[in-house]
Amino acid sequence: MEAFDHYCEVEDWERASEIYTAQVESTNQPLRLQLFVGRNYQALIQISTRLSLEAALSTRIRCFLDLGNSYVCLGNQNIAIDNYQRALIIAREVGDRQGEGNALGNLGLTYYSQGQYEQAIAYYQQHLTIAREIGDRRGEGNALGNLGLAYHAQGQYEQAIAYYQQHLTIAREIGDRRGEGNALGNLGNVYNSQGQYEQEIAHHQQDLIIAREIGDRQGEGAALGNLGNAYYSQGQHEQAIAHYQQRLTIAREIGDRQGEGNGLGNLGNVYDSLGQYEQAIAHYQQRLTIAREIGDRCGEGIGLRNWGATQIKLEQYPDALENTNAALAIFLEIGNRSLKAEALKNLAELHQKLGEAEVARGYCEQALALATELGIPLVEECKTLNQQLKAEENDD
Repeated sequence: MEAFDHYCEVEDWERASEIYTAQVESTNQPLRLQLFVGRNYQALIQISTRLSLEAALSTRIRCFLDLGNSYVCLGNQNIAIDNYQRALIIAREVGDRQGEGNALGNLGLTYYSQGQYEQAIAYYQQHLTIAREIGDRRGEGNALGNLGLAYHAQGQYEQAIAYYQQHLTIAREIGDRRGEGNALGNLGNVYNSQGQYEQEIAHHQQDLIIAREIGDRQGEGAALGNLGNAYYSQGQHEQAIAHYQQRLTIAREIGDRQGEGNGLGNLGNVYDSLGQYEQAIAHYQQRLTIAREIGDRCGEGIGLRNWGATQIKLEQYPDALENTNAALAIFLEIGNRSLKAEALKNLAELHQKLGEAEVARGYCEQALALATELGIPLVEECKTLNQQLKAEENDD
């Protein structure tokens, strides 16, 4: 950082760019990667912004991509999109096809995180086309895997599996072990959605083996978390807790605050299912604290939503209303439409409990319309709730 600051002060942008993008001998990593891996997002934003104003166009592409990635990690999706668009414009101006593909892929991921799956698919398809044209096999595999994620989110499981399988094939052909693990994990998740738990567990276990073989501690934690989800879905709560606890331990050992928050949230979900509501809330509160400390707006919203859902079960309706409305406001702010639909459904259930059938129907219909538009599995839950509300109205 001192060397980078020095070269910026003397306006030696070429040397500053070298420190930013090239491998530094003392650490075997460029400065930008050191900061990103260390989750020093604010510092990365600071130096990327500074360099993006003065550096050569090829470096500016990397700066805007890093800015986008940092803002995604901080939960600021709309600012991330602006930076990815800037990277895309410059990449097209200078004919940098690799940079263009990266920007398109990242735009797809951001729209995916907002629940805008059709837009995400459009960007992923463009990334896939470029990757194939320039012979970027790793990029091709990543684009295929991302397409699988988008179709999975819409409940189109067979299409998702087809894309994940293509990603897996490419990863194995080029020796991309991390990509292979990601593809196996994604396949496991889609098998969870289909209720094929034995298939799911087999794939997550393979993912776990790979993560351990390549020393990917973050990937190891994610695989353990996914195994926890598999056991949770089957009602095997003790197994789920054991895996979530291992995931939590790893996250804390490597300083993965996001993973720590996710692990705490998952444990909260198990305790909620066991009827241990105070335990659940304690974990949701810890998850919420971490999300706020690291600026994870999405995680903050999920923590508030889950806390509110447990409060509904405890008949703590005013507090549940406050937390669920706060969650909805965050989902609106960050543009995550699938999470917005879930919060609207929870508000419908809450007003149902309060005996406010008309208000409940309004929220339920909004949730149903949005879930239908997105093509997500929440549709069935909304339909069931809507039928209950209609039946209650008829009884009255």
